[in-house]
Amino acid sequence: MFKKKLQNVTTVEDQKGVKLEVELSRPSKEVRWMKNSVVLQPGANMDIRVDGAKQTLIFKSVTTADRGYYSCETLDDKTQAKLTVDVQKIEVVKGLLAEVKANEKETVTLEVELSQADVEGSWTRSGAKLKAGSNCRITALGKKHALTLSQLKMEDAGTIVFQAEGVKSSGKLIVAEPAAMISRPMEDVKAPEKEKATLECEVSRTNSEVKWFKGDTELKPGKNFGIHSQGRTRSLLIHKCSKEDEGTYVCRTSDDNTSAKLTVHARDIKIVKKLEDVEVMEKESASFMCEISHDEVACQWFKGDTKLKVGDNIKMRQDGEEDTHI
Repeated sequence: MFKKKLQNVTTVEDQKGVKLEVELSRPSKEVRWMKNSVVLQPGANMDIRVDGAKQTLIFKSVTTADRGYYSCETLDDKTQAKLTVDVQKIEVVKGLLAEVKANEKETVTLEVELSQADVEGSWTRSGAKLKAGSNCRITALGKKHALTLSQLKMEDAGTIVFQAEGVKSSGKLIVAEPAAMISRPMEDVKAPEKEKATLECEVSRTNSEVKWFKGDTELKPGKNFGIHSQGRTRSLLIHKCSKEDEGTYVCRTSDDNTSAKLTVHARDIKIVKKLEDVEVMEKESASFMCEISHDEVACQWFKGDTKLKVGDNIKMRQDGEEDTHI
């Protein structure tokens, strides 16, 4: 006879150590446990323990498959009870951040934690399902699900959604261009008058836009200045330097700047080819020619100590670095 009969038990799936217990009026070996009229034997997920007149059916971890009517029978008596296993509701313990910001070419990891382990989930970006690839890694470890995106591009931005068995979590991924920094600053430059001078720096991104300034005045391309961009190099070309061009020049990106000083000095002008003696007949023309080291040099001609001027009998011509007196 049963001194304590089976009682109905309600639990949730994955619950550990669920028990169905009876107590006989005296110890007996003629006891069997059954589920839906099928005799039960101890196994991987089930154990039957006997402690004198007490007998216990123990589930190591219950699933919905364990639902049903269980009975314990002796030769003289029988008791029955129902085991109800409810589906455990999955909840989001830790969801996605509302907004995540990252720069191009960086790596970002988005993570969700659920209330249960081993739950299958999926990831989407702006409605399109994401699949694992070289720049997209999807992992699930226990209760945690993670999405890792590497070598980010602007098109990776959008609404990221994780879904799993009736729950979901979403957040916005914003991909921005990295800061436009100066990777190689300008250096001071010295240049002779009327010669070209180039101020140059290097930026961190090939598409970085820059502005050039002398003091507080922004410089524009024109007769005196040339502004060039090639790859990550940015340069300012001053066509013909003069003393007025001396000063501090600044190159500015949206996030950084660099400056350098331009010093303009006089040219080291030399006579490369000297005058030679000339012998001519009376009333014939005579030409004197010399060559100097630079062009655009103001020259003066003298006869003795007397400065010569252009007139009916005197002509002067300058052709590049050559100066001619006729």
